[in-house]
Amino acid sequence: MFLTALLSTAMAVEPVATTFLSVAGWESGLQWQGQGGVKHTLYSDPSSTLFSDVYVQGEVLVQATPDYLRGGAQLEFSPMAMLVFRFRYESSSYFGNVKSVYGFDTAADGYGDAERDQRTNGPGYDTRVTGTAVLRAKVGPAIVATVFDRAWIRQDPGEGVVGEFWYEPEYQMLVAMDDKILQNTTVLLYEKTLETDAVDNLLIGVMSTYRRAQTSEDVIYRAGPMLVVNTHDGDRSVLVIAQPQFVSRTFSAVKPFFAVRATMKF
Repeated sequence: MFLTALLSTAMAVEPVATTFLSVAGWESGLQWQGQGGVKHTLYSDPSSTLFSDVYVQGEVLVQATPDYLRGGAQLEFSPMAMLVFRFRYESSSYFGNVKSVYGFDTAADGYGDAERDQRTNGPGYDTRVTGTAVLRAKVGPAIVATVFDRAWIRQDPGEGVVGEFWYEPEYQMLVAMDDKILQNTTVLLYEKTLETDAVDNLLIGVMSTYRRAQTSEDVIYRAGPMLVVNTHDGDRSVLVIAQPQFVSRTFSAVKPFFAVRATMKF
């Protein structure tokens, strides 16, 4: 019955566009990201919990920070409400300023602020391909979601960058010039509906992040509180994260809340 409805449903195509502006307590500090494309609805049944919106979506992505400019494309497919797959291709240009690109000789090298100050840096270009799977569920006011990413990144460093490894500022890890990164992000949230003109709901909970580079074997694990504020009209969303580093070679007891980030969605 579902396949018949899927094939016979009139295909609906609608434009999609989103802009993110982030302020972080590390590295680049400021990040802007814009993405836009089209969403192709394959099947929609509002009465079905699982198949309320089956779609495929294609987007062009642009990301800019004081350190680099990145562009690419993303294809997203959701066969059911609790499952989303994404495939992304991107290319980055690093400006070679004070925060990019830093080369290191071995995977065991320290790469904190003091170690990077002792290294020479320069421009560079990278290519990255990322596959993502998202599992999500909601039971009453409780929301749980887990995201698995597998990224392949190849860095082509410019003049002045010395070494077989480099510090990747977005992942905050030491990775090889040609490396693969496994990442898992899990959130557990409680939704609180507010009857106000400005705010529609609040999502309060915790978020954990695990990353591991295959070649360098560098590992990061951090977890901490998370807050999402959604406006009543649905056009604005603010995300705030504060994550202490539990596993990281750059961890400093002086600065335990190393990963602090605020993101606004337009």
